[in-house]
Amino acid sequence: MVLGSLSIISVYLPPRTSDWTYYSAVEPDQKLAEVISLLAITSHPLIILRDLNARVGDRTAANHHPTRIVGDHTADTRGRWLLDLGRMFDLVILNGTHYETGCIGALTSFQPNGSSTIDYILVSTSTLAYLAPSAMSITHNEWSDHDHLRLHIMVDYPTSYHSDEHNPQDLISIERFRDRAPTSILDSTITTMLNNVADPQRMRDHFYGRAATSSSASSWYIAASSDPMHRRSSVAAVLRPGSPANFAFIVHGLSTPDRNVLHGLRIILDSTSIDYKLIIYTSPQYVIRLVTFDAANRAATGWIGVNDDVLKCVCASIQRRTAQLSLYYIDREHSNANWETASSIACNIVHSRSHETYTFHGVPGSLPSRGWSPTTNSPSLDKVYTSLPELPPPHIASAHLTEGMFALDDTDSH
Repeated sequence: MVLGSLSIISVYLPPRTSDWTYYSAVEPDQKLAEVISLLAITSHPLIILRDLNARVGDRTAANHHPTRIVGDHTADTRGRWLLDLGRMFDLVILNGTHYETGCIGALTSFQPNGSSTIDYILVSTSTLAYLAPSAMSITHNEWSDHDHLRLHIMVDYPTSYHSDEHNPQDLISIERFRDRAPTSILDSTITTMLNNVADPQRMRDHFYGRAATSSSASSWYIAASSDPMHRRSSVAAVLRPGSPANFAFIVHGLSTPDRNVLHGLRIILDSTSIDYKLIIYTSPQYVIRLVTFDAANRAATGWIGVNDDVLKCVCASIQRRTAQLSLYYIDREHSNANWETASSIACNIVHSRSHETYTFHGVPGSLPSRGWSPTTNSPSLDKVYTSLPELPPPHIASAHLTEGMFALDDTDSH
């Protein structure tokens, strides 16, 4: 949900042993990390809440975060992953801090085999300025084996916000509200535009063009890492271990691994022959879908989205190509020598003491030749290909509200 500059993610992460492939094409932990990565590049307030099926004990994501008093002292694998995520994006766990009222550090899940804390509210540090003392509370829910999470936050409302009113897991109680306004001219205009939108495949073909088959190809592995505490991030691209074409760079300041992967992709596109087929392996599914499925829409709306400045350059490079670009998802834990090399380089340089910043006007090392490679005369391939499915956008319903205070309720429907 987006409310002015405030973003709210209400999420359920199934237990790590659950079979999530039945209802999602993306591993849930990965999907949540990608959404947070997309939003965290701004300094806008961000709230994540609900059942994360994680146990973090009394730990905090960073030393400068508020200390926590807890009733559940166990930390598990998902919990350690959540702490790493909080460290990467500077997310504060509110459970057990001075922001919680009532029984501080209360348990949230009550099962036959025991009770624990697996439901959390995490916020970006920019959100803390909007929280009053005792802004968070946990209340008993007689209809569920999970208790309610509730957060009061003071904001200046915009004239409208978006929420999924059909989702019982995302109930929002608003204090001082007005009746919903009738459908606006903007709503009607958007509906008409959506009804007349071109077929997505035709839009992509028109945007990128078609590709010719190529007798030459090169495979690259692009990995990224970040150190939010020191405002540094990195990207590494590996053709093969030990190759002089491999390159890596550090970005100082506000950036994300997703943005850096886009930078790495642009460098490869600009430094290899347009007649070479490129096969790229990387882990951010957000980047793969952004380049493959969303780029034409981003261009049509004027490149105003997050990372669109880099995406625009990537797309221009793809449009100049005659050969296909294939983007493949690779799991971060995948045991491939090329991928492990790229991941290791990206992690090592971001945590090194180097102060070198590479610009994007050139590439360290030498990349494959820009020479010509034979192609067919009849373009017949998608210019950009991925094996990932295109996920449909979530349903969004609109409503209207006035200025004042609102409360977020986490209502669990298990």
